[in-house]
Amino acid sequence: MKAKVIAVANLKGGVGKTTTALSFGAELSMRGHKVLLVDADDNNQSLTAMLKIPDDPKRKTLANLLVQSGFFGDVSREQTRETILSCEEGFDLLPSDLQIAGVSRFLSSESAAGDPKSTGIQYHLKKVLSTVSEGYEFIIIDTSANNNMFFINTLTAADEVIIPAQAQKMSDNGTLSTLDAIVKTKENLNPELINRGILITMVDNRTRYSKRKAGDIGDMFTRMGLCVFRTTIPRTVKGEEYAESGKSILSYAGGCKAAEAYREFVSEYLGKE
Repeated sequence: MKAKVIAVANLKGGVGKTTTALSFGAELSMRGHKVLLVDADDNNQSLTAMLKIPDDPKRKTLANLLVQSGFFGDVSREQTRETILSCEEGFDLLPSDLQIAGVSRFLSSESAAGDPKSTGIQYHLKKVLSTVSEGYEFIIIDTSANNNMFFINTLTAADEVIIPAQAQKMSDNGTLSTLDAIVKTKENLNPELINRGILITMVDNRTRYSKRKAGDIGDMFTRMGLCVFRTTIPRTVKGEEYAESGKSILSYAGGCKAAEAYREFVSEYLGKE
């Protein structure tokens, strides 16, 4: 059985993509699912950094696999497996490093040089993940906020997209740009791609304004015909502290409101009350 590939995406930084990807993967793993997290952030490599994976010039990363795919055509299962790290919380990680930015620039330059459909450059990440997809139930991709060919690679590789969106006005939360990219990818490259839903994040439940804004934004998305998860993710002190711990918030502060909210979100995603 092939893994379900889920891109956590929003073309705006600071909306909780990495926290959502990590918490999502950690909770699925805690529930007994086999999970691979993929750091496809070509800007900050946030997931690898958040998990405090030490720098090691000898270690292979996603960038090496994409170069192999781009220049030599094939990536073996063994090459991908050798690149994946096992993490103490039970999930696996396909890490990234600074080289990924160069790979991303190369993909964009190749796209600008000619018809991208003739080169297959949108499919490099999909090819890499396909080598190990039968070993997992879920593959969760953490993406960057760069609207470039590498971002299109993540959407082309995905079966579903989850969009974390901060409770702020539509023109500022990046969701419209992300929805446009999803529609274009679905039309031209990945017709089976599903927009699974929008997850409202960073809600300050201490203020009526923030709670009202979260409700207003959710209602607006719903009127647009989009799925909005009932669960919202609160902004908490523990949620801000955990980023320095090298763990998911569920492992660092499992009793805090943000951790509880992510557990509720996973239950909702899996269709469990």
